[in-house]
Amino acid sequence: MIDDWVKIVDDAPTMPREYHRVDWIRTGELGLDNRKIVTYPFIEPIPLTPEILEKNGFIKKKNFMQLGNFDNPPLIMWHLEEEKILHHLKHELEIHHAKNGIHVSINVEYVHELQHALRMCGIKKEIVL
Repeated sequence: MIDDWVKIVDDAPTMPREYHRVDWIRTGELGLDNRKIVTYPFIEPIPLTPEILEKNGFIKKKNFMQLGNFDNPPLIMWHLEEEKILHHLKHELEIHHAKNGIHVSINVEYVHELQHALRMCGIKKEIVL
């Protein structure tokens, strides 16, 4: 989507990966940061990490990251836990916004998925990388 953060992957494995914002989308191409045109094979999602969430005001709790609280909505929590049966990581995002009657719980592994979830809940939050 427009304004999503994406990672650029050069075809040379030694090149550093770069983060960019999507400006426009058309068949087979993305415009990034008003200066770069990229085709789909050279973009990847950015994994959502506790470090990225901390940069965006989330506070690390015992087994999750939290932004806001019930007294100061919205309350946004991101749980990162290992699934006991399948032995893989489960990334669960919870958004509680009593004022708007919103309670959402979905799996979110990437920055752009967090951006989408926030937008769909009407939460204006600029994500910083």
